[in-house]
Formats: sequence, structure tokens, C-alpha cells
Amino acid sequence: MNTPAIGHLSRNWGALNSEAPAIVINPDASPLDLLAWCWGEVESLHQVAKVCDETGMDGEALGAVFLHRLAPLSAVFCDAIQSMVREKMQHQAAQQQGGAV
Repeated sequence: MNTPAIGHLSRNWGALNSEAPAIVINPDASPLDLLAWCWGEVESLHQVAKVCDETGMDGEALGAVFLHRLAPLSAVFCDAIQSMVREKMQHQAAQQQGGAV
């Protein structure tokens, strides 16, 4: 897993190396750690939306903020869920083989 922790707003730089982005989600992070990061991102976006609603922030700027943050958030959610599914399947396979987990 080499999931960038930044969104589309940084992709306008031609020299960026998508194979080794500057900031990535820790590939050794547990699914719970990944979900905790996701919760923090969702909460942050919720606060941004509240401030924008209260101040009348430009819709285009708000859209850019959300789009920039949602792509990595979605990818990390996916990574966490896939990891938990793999762990569950491994656990079930071990139980079927009579092994302890």
C-alpha cells in the first residue's frame, strides 16, 4: 500500500512522482489506525463545511477543498476495509484447518 495522503490539488505539478509521493499513509498502519485517520479527515471536512456555511464561503473554493481531501480519504477507507476482510478470511481459514489464531 502506497496511498498518497494528498489529493488532486497537488497533481498540477508535472515533476511529481506518483510512485513515491512526498506524503503517504503508513503501509504498516493497522486498519483501526487507518479508520481513525479517516475519522479525523471527515471531522475536519465537517468543520470546514460548518465554517463555510456560516461565512458564505465561495462554493467553488469549498468544492476544491473537499475534492482535494476526499480522494485520499476514500482510498484509505478502502485499504482499511480490504485489510480487515483479509484478516477475517485468514482467521476463518485457520479455524477451518483446526489451527489456533
